[in-house]
Amino acid sequence: MTDNPLGQVTRRAAWLPVWRERLVGVLLVLTAVALGFGLFSHLVDGSHQAFGTLARLADGLRPWLLLLSIPLGLSLALAGARWIGGLCVVLALAGLVSLAIDYRSRVAPVGSEADLTVIWFNIFGENGIAPERIEEAIRASGADIIAFAESAPATEALQALSDIYPYGHSCDGVVNCGIQVISRLPITDLRSSDLPSGLNRMLRFTVEHPDAGPVPIHAVHLTKPWYESVRNFEDLRLHNSLRAATSDRQVLIGDFNAAPWSRRIRKLEIARNLSHPRLPTATWPARLGALGVPIDHVFTRGDIAVTRVDPWGEELGSNHRGLRVELDVTGAGD
Repeated sequence: MTDNPLGQVTRRAAWLPVWRERLVGVLLVLTAVALGFGLFSHLVDGSHQAFGTLARLADGLRPWLLLLSIPLGLSLALAGARWIGGLCVVLALAGLVSLAIDYRSRVAPVGSEADLTVIWFNIFGENGIAPERIEEAIRASGADIIAFAESAPATEALQALSDIYPYGHSCDGVVNCGIQVISRLPITDLRSSDLPSGLNRMLRFTVEHPDAGPVPIHAVHLTKPWYESVRNFEDLRLHNSLRAATSDRQVLIGDFNAAPWSRRIRKLEIARNLSHPRLPTATWPARLGALGVPIDHVFTRGDIAVTRVDPWGEELGSNHRGLRVELDVTGAGD
């Protein structure tokens, strides 16, 4: 008996459509998941426990999911599903444009000068860095106000800086320390609040600026948004505190564990009339640098403009990058 080359070719040709169909099926599922969460996860509330949790995990990654949808759509087209693949690419591009437009719609005025500099830094509660390095970095920063979250590792350094930062709020020996603040400028009306996720995780205070007068500031450290019941309580506390503020001017800075295009941040900005800088600054995880997710933010309201925002503290051993924020608080923004 001899081999039949024609039969072998026929069998290979029969398997090709099956292989292609399976590939298209896998690509369709992957593209639908990435594109669906990229386009719509921020619109899903927490009423559906499992799906709501997935949406909160995904909505901070919306740009990356939409970007991932583009090569997946092109792969679909190459595998034979040209119209579906092309449509997915178009939808992904439209989603990215829509996300950018939405982000730009709430951009803060651009400051013409910097007359108040604030540093926010989640130093990470298990950070073993030497206090001397923290102190050296703060002294070199030139900042007017320093706010640290998970700040127990920084307590000794912050206390050593009282010669140039005579005002502030400390945790008074609390082991699981929340937020500590030190300031060159006088601080008044300071209120500290515990949250379900930890002690002293929300501070509300006013800085007395020599040229601009009182500058109200909130510093917060919120829990992860997929912890539904805790998140709802913390968000309500923050919204109520901002609503109760007597001044229309406001600076809100902190670790929100959510990206600016997420449901949590969009809801906060729209409800409380807050604005964000022109470009987001990636802060987590620190090892990814500029490729990370922006979950630490500064927001402003009223006549306070944002002059500049830079990452800060990458060499200080945290899993976050901090923010060094230059503000124009004299109402001179464009």
